[in-house]
Amino acid sequence: MRKSPFLFLKLLYYRFSGDTHCAACNFKGKQKQKKVLWNDLIREWELSEQWADWFNIREGQYCVKCRCCARTNQLSEAILQELATRTGTLYTNLNDAFKQQSVHEL
Repeated sequence: MRKSPFLFLKLLYYRFSGDTHCAACNFKGKQKQKKVLWNDLIREWELSEQWADWFNIREGQYCVKCRCCARTNQLSEAILQELATRTGTLYTNLNDAFKQQSVHEL
């Protein structure tokens, strides 16, 4: 599957228009947002507006490079904290962490 010739420009735009860090792939920039709950479902589940907004952010905000959602990013950060505790090394992202042999041995 060929990547879009505009992917580089898209990533460049998002890189310089935000400052969010993705703990999965180490991309630093603006994240995209999409609504994952629709109005009928919100009414059926009887969700408050705050709860629906929180859920849409948790599941709908994602990294433009690796497409990890905010929930996955939070789990990545927890894994990185545990790796730091066990290995004594601070990693900024999972890509770099899992390149290390010491992490494979855990």
